[in-house]
Amino acid sequence: MPLVYRLFESFQKTLLLCDMKKLFLYCLTLLLLSCCIGNRGNDDVVLGNEGIVSVLDLIDSMQVVQLETNEQCFINTVRKVLFYKGIYYLFDQRQQAVLCFDQCGTFVRKISDRGRGPQEYEFLGDIAIDTYNEQILLAIPFGSVLVFDMDGNFISRVNIPEVGAINELHVLDSDRWLVVSLNTHQILYFSKKENRIVERLFERDVLVSPIFPLNRAYAYNDSIFFAPIFSNETLNMKNQEKRVAYSWNFGVMNNRQGKVESFISELKILESRPYVPGENKYEECLALINHYLNYLIRFTRETSRYRMAVLDYKNDLEHILYDKQEQKAIVFRETQEGIRWTNPYFMCNQDMVIAFDVEEPPYASYTSEILSPKQRQVVEAFNPETDNPFLVIYHLKK
Repeated sequence: MPLVYRLFESFQKTLLLCDMKKLFLYCLTLLLLSCCIGNRGNDDVVLGNEGIVSVLDLIDSMQVVQLETNEQCFINTVRKVLFYKGIYYLFDQRQQAVLCFDQCGTFVRKISDRGRGPQEYEFLGDIAIDTYNEQILLAIPFGSVLVFDMDGNFISRVNIPEVGAINELHVLDSDRWLVVSLNTHQILYFSKKENRIVERLFERDVLVSPIFPLNRAYAYNDSIFFAPIFSNETLNMKNQEKRVAYSWNFGVMNNRQGKVESFISELKILESRPYVPGENKYEECLALINHYLNYLIRFTRETSRYRMAVLDYKNDLEHILYDKQEQKAIVFRETQEGIRWTNPYFMCNQDMVIAFDVEEPPYASYTSEILSPKQRQVVEAFNPETDNPFLVIYHLKK
């Protein structure tokens, strides 16, 4: 017999046997238990319970933007896309340059100063937009950041003492930067005023792909959030107490601590093993995930409407979108159109997913059936041999 019915039957007997004070306490207990039972399912996400989801059910609108092509702005390999005040900032990793386009795809400017001078660089690892000081930041992995104004004019070079490595850069406020590093600590807080690292968090256990701390931080509502590896929690890093912003609950499928510890032990053995030609440690790591863990959260993101997580789950990637308005989880591996949003570098501006035409299956960024006639014309006119790629921009529901 269900718990609620047993409680109700007991409640009827209590009406006959107890005084009013006891009856009040009993009713209060019954009410609290009923609330717990009724709300428990809203917090749990059932992995493997994929539904049929259309991308059109998740968005308000979409755009296709053909980027201008000329000798100054030919794009090679894009690693990251940012959007700020009507401008797309594309980090071309192979060219080691930042290319800027307006909302119509018209080329605006290029930042590319390779060399050994004060405002030059030999290698770029990441880019960021400082919205507090209206600046473009170019992170050099070996310990410095080049600062430009929004017109691409060089301002200064900031050297970060004892940083070890800058693999990702995020702006917390007008003074502090948050550095994600593949060094001994995953998170570093740097103060420009004090010119030093003021805090280090999350000492690194292992460094085997895909167990990297990269892609796990994002900006939302003037804060930076971070999802620690092996944790279901996403933290607000701007809050000094590092309070939990939200947590994913997979019920009986939550990873057991003992299994996680065994997994880390196996990874340490894998990491310490000398390299053998032809060996693929990435594939071995995925095999260990499937053996020890029910899932691994690759990254989380958030918009005004949704909280999103992408997981390694049963040899595939699982999407979870928690609808904050409807208070329900949407679980799918791909939309019914075959679209996946698995590239966190192209998710920005809170309510946008920016996809690229160069993404290969099974990570399709668009299908012709969801395009308008005008958008199809852009796609059909595209020549991959001579043209810069086009952006597919999804504006998620608000």
